[in-house]
Amino acid sequence: MSRWCAFLGDGDPDVHVRAVGGRPTSSSGRPGPRSHGFGLLDGPGTASGPYTVGALTAVGEVTLFNADVLRARLGTDAPDPHGDDAELLLHCYARLGVGGIALAEGMFALAIADGADLVLVRDHVGARTCSTPVLVGPGRRRHRFVRCGHGLISTPD
Repeated sequence: MSRWCAFLGDGDPDVHVRAVGGRPTSSSGRPGPRSHGFGLLDGPGTASGPYTVGALTAVGEVTLFNADVLRARLGTDAPDPHGDDAELLLHCYARLGVGGIALAEGMFALAIADGADLVLVRDHVGARTCSTPVLVGPGRRRHRFVRCGHGLISTPD
């Protein structure tokens, strides 16, 4: 299972990452409304990150079966061929948008900070399962938490 977490919400996202036992790896750097943060959690799994491509940042677990096809499609925009599959998938999203994700074949769950949004990317078959319970936080604010393996993504509902 993937061992990562990502949050989007109010306040300091690193506080949320630490609250679930994670080590903060990256944040939007601006605590407040719609701030996001990423973390890795100790335990089994091969989660990695953060990865940055332009203004995008991501963390997750990615195994691609058609990495060579994706690299060819990206051409000179492709990352180092010895790099991580998560970085390659982030490059696909950066260059081709959701169409780049649709081209990917493999097992993956990836959280991408895209401006003020936190985008969850999951493989087409659901090899990395996700669920989305809604919880009420302090001040009766509603947050949506997406669980991928042992990771959480919080987005205001």
